[in-house]
Amino acid sequence: KEASEEFGRESYKWAVQARGLEQSRVETRSAFAYALAFAISSRGPDHLNTETLAEFGGDSEARRLIKDITGSEEYAYPHTTDKRAEIVRWHEDIYAASDCTGICAFPTTAQFWVSEYDIAEIYSAATGIEMNADMVMKAGRRIITMERIYNGILGHTRKDDVLPYRMMNEYQNGAMHEGAINSKEMLDLMKDEYFELHNWDMETGLPTREVMEHLELGEFIDKASNHYDLA
Repeated sequence: KEASEEFGRESYKWAVQARGLEQSRVETRSAFAYALAFAISSRGPDHLNTETLAEFGGDSEARRLIKDITGSEEYAYPHTTDKRAEIVRWHEDIYAASDCTGICAFPTTAQFWVSEYDIAEIYSAATGIEMNADMVMKAGRRIITMERIYNGILGHTRKDDVLPYRMMNEYQNGAMHEGAINSKEMLDLMKDEYFELHNWDMETGLPTREVMEHLELGEFIDKASNHYDLA
């Protein structure tokens, strides 16, 4: 990003980055859950925040997971915008929860060996504190929401939820999905569904007062309200 700014002459178009972070090696023009995940990630286009590998439906476990999330294996197909919001939110939640417990994300979001039920069982056995799968996913959701609140305090809104210029403006060549692109219209559609799923404000893409209260994050209300309209 800084190199392109120094060099100038529209070289920013060749810097495959968003918000100063280089995009992970995923062709998001052929993987729309990844496109949404990278656009709304709290730190930029990074698969280590949300790994939505299951959308490819590469094996029976991936297809089973997509069916569990969406209700049908038919959504284990990366070149559709349908159900991408649900897929992204599930992966975000379990990724954040597994990070907290020190469990590598590979067995949870890449190989699908460890589920939210397993994490709950491991946590309960290790701490003596009873935990169930819903509590695990709620913990992950609270983390994702806190990150979004923090970014909102720094001035981030849905207009900043973008992908690198080339992903959004250049059509894909020489691949199975030749001619594909992550257009602004496509991202806006998926972001609308994602923000609605979270019950965040649709205009700003930020958590509302109601959401903070529901997730027991009331301690952030006053500070957030000093920086953006909680709606």
